[in-house]
Amino acid sequence: MSKKKERTTGISNYIEDHIVGLAVAGVILLVAVITLFNQASLRRGLKSMTSEFNNGIDRTITVYDYNGKELRTWSGKFDVTESETGIMFDDQNGKRTIITGGIVINEED
Repeated sequence: MSKKKERTTGISNYIEDHIVGLAVAGVILLVAVITLFNQASLRRGLKSMTSEFNNGIDRTITVYDYNGKELRTWSGKFDVTESETGIMFDDQNGKRTIITGGIVINEED
């Protein structure tokens, strides 16, 4: 009978050790997830993905000349692509706009 009791105690210790190990792993995983979701790059990535699935983000784009005079404004839901030469976007009607030069202000609504 004492052998049975020792064996039960051994299994009990084995289970307790694994529960403690799983708890520690769970805490480490929780800290890693919280740290990951607080990263600005992840938030930007999620916003980009949301924009992709929703056909853009509501924005207002205004172009100014170099003296500060407003030249043109666009409002609507679209994605903006930037390059070395300027910015480009397709409006809700499918019209592509390419802006080169000037001062461009891109505000999310």
